[in-house]
Amino acid sequence: MIHNSTISVRLPPEQEAIRQKCFHPSGSFIEFRKEEIEQSIPSRFEKIARKYPDRIAVKTESHVLTYAELNATANRVARAASTFYLSGFEESLILVADGMGELDSTTVAVGSKKDIKVVKRIRTLHSFGILYGVFTLYLGIWYQLWGIQK
Repeated sequence: MIHNSTISVRLPPEQEAIRQKCFHPSGSFIEFRKEEIEQSIPSRFEKIARKYPDRIAVKTESHVLTYAELNATANRVARAASTFYLSGFEESLILVADGMGELDSTTVAVGSKKDIKVVKRIRTLHSFGILYGVFTLYLGIWYQLWGIQK
C-alpha cells in the first residue's frame, strides 16, 4: 500500500538557505510536480503567460510589462537573435516581419557582437499584413486561395 508521506531530504547548507526563501504566500513550501520539473523554462513561461496574460511580469521605474507583452517581446527578440548570431556577420541590420504579430508586426534592429538594439517597431494595427488581408478579402482572393465558398 502506497500512502502520501513527507520524506525528509538533507540539503547542503547553501541550498537549504535558498529553500528557506522560497515559500508560497500561504506560508508553506510548494514542491514542483515531476511534470513541471521536466518542462523547459520557455514552455513553463509560455504556460504562465497564457494563464495570466494581463498580470504584471516585469516592473521597473520607467516600464511595466504584462506576461503577454513580455512573451511577445521575448519571442521577437529570440527570432532576431537566432537569425543574427548564427549569420556570421559582425554587424547587420535585422528585420523581423510578421503578417500579424502579438504586439508588433515589424521590428527593425541593428545587431552587433555585443547586443541587438531595436531601431523601429511597427505596431500590429499598422501592419501591411493586415491591410493585405483586408484588401484580398474584399476582392475575394482570400476565399479563392483557400477554396472557401462565400
